[in-house]
Amino acid sequence: KNEPLLESNVEEYEPLAGMVDGMLFLARVDHAQVALHKKSLETGRELQRIADYFEGIAEEAGVRLTVEANGPVTADATLFQRAVNNLVANAIRHTPKGQLIRLVASDRGQATEIAVMNPGRPIDPAHIPKLFDRFYRADQARSDSASSAGLGLAIVHSIMALHGGRAEVKSADGVTTFRLLFPKVSGSL
Repeated sequence: KNEPLLESNVEEYEPLAGMVDGMLFLARVDHAQVALHKKSLETGRELQRIADYFEGIAEEAGVRLTVEANGPVTADATLFQRAVNNLVANAIRHTPKGQLIRLVASDRGQATEIAVMNPGRPIDPAHIPKLFDRFYRADQARSDSASSAGLGLAIVHSIMALHGGRAEVKSADGVTTFRLLFPKVSGSL
């Protein structure tokens, strides 16, 4: 008898728990309480693991994921996964059915670039400078959505700052590309 009520409560709790977790993570970053455990990660293996994790969600959304990667990246494995997971989750939400999302790792000399590319409606250029701000949502139609608190890209930005790298976005010609640039040596890009 109480099962539908419990299921409803769990459905409401999960997005709130995610938002609280995101806010706590950002607070720890702000107060330098996040310890990095950097090591060399094989980009192909890491990106394939993320693609496999999202396979069911992508299938439900009617999109596919592909990985094009080789070579290493120096990063904290947990934070690397969290940053890329946030980008892939966004890409799945904004990719039209039947389309392909590409996860690509490339050597860029001083940095290893991880790119998540998805086709779809371009992001208005006016939104791009604010995309990594906390609680900012370019899609106002989703502003009442509990599934997105506007913290995902702020978390990505903070993770990249912790690594001395940076996050960038380009949206043109029907493709949106989020790039994460991880420096190969200590220091900042």
